[in-house]
Amino acid sequence: MLNPTTTRSERMGRLLALLKLKRKKSLETLLPDELWVDIFEKSSEVPAIDIDPDTLCAQAPEIRRPSPWHWSNIQRAIKTRRNIVLVCKRWYRIGIPVLWSHLIIWRGQNANDESPLIPEELLNTLHSNWSRLRYISCLTLLNEGQDKDEYDRHDERCQVVLKRISNLHTIRCKGGLLPRLGETFADGRIRRLYTDFSGNQTVQVPCIRHSNTLTYLDIHNPACTSLIFQHEQQYPQLITLRVCCDVESSNPKYIGTFIIAPRLRNLFISGFKEKWNLSCFPRECLRSLRVLEVVGTCVDAEPIEPNSVDELPLLHTLRVNVPSPFPMEAIRCPQLQNFHLIPPFFTVGLHGQIDVAIRSFPSIINAKIYHDQFCKNTPVERLFKSYSDRISRWTPEGPTISFDPPLLPSSHPHDRVLCLAEEYKRSDLCRIKYGYFKADKSFGRTRWYAWCRVDGLDTGWTEAYLSREDARNAAAVRMAELLEARGPKISAVYCWGPLPDDW
Repeated sequence: MLNPTTTRSERMGRLLALLKLKRKKSLETLLPDELWVDIFEKSSEVPAIDIDPDTLCAQAPEIRRPSPWHWSNIQRAIKTRRNIVLVCKRWYRIGIPVLWSHLIIWRGQNANDESPLIPEELLNTLHSNWSRLRYISCLTLLNEGQDKDEYDRHDERCQVVLKRISNLHTIRCKGGLLPRLGETFADGRIRRLYTDFSGNQTVQVPCIRHSNTLTYLDIHNPACTSLIFQHEQQYPQLITLRVCCDVESSNPKYIGTFIIAPRLRNLFISGFKEKWNLSCFPRECLRSLRVLEVVGTCVDAEPIEPNSVDELPLLHTLRVNVPSPFPMEAIRCPQLQNFHLIPPFFTVGLHGQIDVAIRSFPSIINAKIYHDQFCKNTPVERLFKSYSDRISRWTPEGPTISFDPPLLPSSHPHDRVLCLAEEYKRSDLCRIKYGYFKADKSFGRTRWYAWCRVDGLDTGWTEAYLSREDARNAAAVRMAELLEARGPKISAVYCWGPLPDDW
């Protein structure tokens, strides 16, 4: 079972299968401690328990917070953890602190800011487990799950329980609960705060009681919600700030007007549709920033004004989408080494954006482009293909150009479809779309079917394949044949003056 030639995932799969068979004695004997830790950590994965400051907002939005469609997955993960802990006394002793480290409270789908913080049933459970409250370091309150009949808020009992959580350092909750939680944890122990504001109206943001001790602040502002800060707030210890807004959200300038963070190192801003400039950033943070990510803006940046260049002396990583939310010429970054371009790409001026960045920041060592060659919502001319004629011209200038994930080889069926679709497209919004069907057999292996559509052409369903990738590749091969049989689009091109660099 512990054959070193097998992969880690295969070994874990076999061990978890043994759990279901309740072969406890043999499993306990054969399982080394380090592999047990691997299994427990894997089965303990819950969305947004922790976020690495280097994790991209645009690349991994699903790990930012437990979303409504995640709560059943969270319950499944917790159930798995409990099953593992109950296998034997040794696992119980080691696993209980980890099991209790993250307390998730489902307040009910119809819960609001005035509902009880903790439902009665869970409150009774916590009262009977005083000794385990010391293990809790992360507290999440979700307005999800089954609603309970509650007749009063029983805040006094909740306060007694919450104040017994002596090692708490992370809170995740709705913005409307901040005043109530601030009264409970007013002793400055909270270091990380994740909060979101929802509603189709103007929301007044309360003063955050923990602003003097917070090192990490994550704010989510859904669409159609306008946030209003009535007072500026000092965050003397804040290291990382994430502000994620839907594209139709309110003006982002409150960030620079009301948040003062002189020690801020990592700033991540996503989703605003309005024009940007450095005045939108938190005050007093420009000289301390190391990592800056501004993505999701979908308008051209404001033109730079004379004598308006700002210096970010310690910035080493810059991530933006195309077009850049602010002019590259508007900032001076003598230590900048990493320049990243992140989807969405709202214009086709991607190569020109890299040109401008390299000219503006000679210290750049690595330029990385994050992309999705299989994205069905992006026109084909904005997707990347295997040929690198435009990329090679930057090599003599110093920086290394890389793609994440790496570009598909020219021999790959999908890369062939990309090239043919761009050559033979008959509309400006030509896209490549794949569809899949998974057939689960009761006494056999799973079978996959796929189809591909491009600019009015449809391959129909493929034959059955053992993997989704094989089915997709078969559909791509068929689509390439259809595109070649169709023939290129005949069109005339008129041009006055020199061609732009991105032609």
